Order: sequence, then C-alpha cells, then structure tokens
Amino acid sequence: MLNKTINNSSARTKFGAQANISSSGAVRCAYGIVSGQQKASLRVTQYKTVAAADAQVRVTLESETGLGAKVSTATVGGQQANVMLRAGGLVNVRYGTWVLAVAAADGTLSGDQAAQMAALGDLVLKRILATA
Repeated sequence: MLNKTINNSSARTKFGAQANISSSGAVRCAYGIVSGQQKASLRVTQYKTVAAADAQVRVTLESETGLGAKVSTATVGGQQANVMLRAGGLVNVRYGTWVLAVAAADGTLSGDQAAQMAALGDLVLKRILATA
C-alpha cells in the first residue's frame, strides 16, 4: 500500500450511535474501489467512554485472533496499537474515546507488512488530528 498507486474511487459512510456498544457514531471511508472491492479502508468510531472504546478494541483483537491473524503491537500516534495480519492487514488504535481501524486488502502490502500497517495507521491518525 505504501509507495503503491490505487484507484482513486472512494466512498464515505456515516453511522449513527449504537447503544449496544456505547458508540456515539462512526465514519467509514473506502479507497481504491474496483468491482465493489476496496484496497483500503478506515473507520473512526467515537465511544461514550474510554472503557467502551477499550472493550471494542478487545473484541476486534479476539475476533481477528480467532480467525488466525498474526498479531503484533506497534506505536501509532504515541498510542499502543494492535496490528493484525490475515488476508491483508488491520491496525486498530484507541485514542481517548476514539478507535481508529485502518485495513488494507490482501496483496496490497509487500515487505514488512506489520511495519507498513503501523506506518499507515500513524499517517492516517496524524491527518485526522490535523483536521479535527
């Protein structure tokens, strides 16, 4: 993904609050869409409390681990993040009551995929915070 060109087709979806997970809302962006499949996506979700955000990070980690993901930790924006590699990559980081998830499709990454996902998460978080 880093140092690669992807199709400039994109989509943005807003989600409302979900009481069952204590979220206040979310925004999901998909990039490089071809034939209904995206090369990369990000989702930013705000939770009502840090505990609710932590709970969702745990759910994602448990789910990906159960599906066979190779898990490592990294620092993204000064915060601990989980990097999960399984048919592509996913980096998940909590920043206060917010959770950022960045995913890259299988075949999009090359080389040190965990490092690339951490760098991508860092880049996305910096851009989000710069425009917040």
